[in-house]
Amino acid sequence: MDLEDLVPTLTVDTEIPLKLLSVPLLEELKQLEPFGAGNPEPLFLSKRLMLRNCFKRGGGVRGEVREVPVGESSSYEASFSSQLAKEITPFLDQPIDLVYHPTQRSGEEKGAFCLNVKDFAPSKPLPSGP
Repeated sequence: MDLEDLVPTLTVDTEIPLKLLSVPLLEELKQLEPFGAGNPEPLFLSKRLMLRNCFKRGGGVRGEVREVPVGESSSYEASFSSQLAKEITPFLDQPIDLVYHPTQRSGEEKGAFCLNVKDFAPSKPLPSGP
C-alpha cells in the first residue's frame, strides 16, 4: 500500500458556474434523494470564486461567496465544517475553487441557495496574455 492510497478523495460530478444554479436544478437534485452510502450526494465544482467573509452562525460556520470578478455577480451563502473553515480562512478575498453540494436555504424563498462546501483549493492563476 502506498501513501497515496490513504489520501481521501472526492468525486466531482460536474463543473458548473455559480450563475447556472437554479430552482429547477435543485428540484431535479431533490428527486435523487435520499443520499447515503449507496447514493452519494452530487458534488459540483465552481472555479475562481471569492470568499468574502467567514462567520459563526447557529451551529456552523458560514461565508459569502461570489464569482470572480466580483463586480456585479450575485453572492451565495456557503456553509463549512469548523475544520474546513479554519483551513479556508487564510484564503479570504483570494480566488479559490470550491467543491460543494447546493441546497435551498432553509426557511428562505425559492432561489436562495446555500453551498455546502466539502473541499476547496486555491485557484490556479489565469494564463497571462500573448
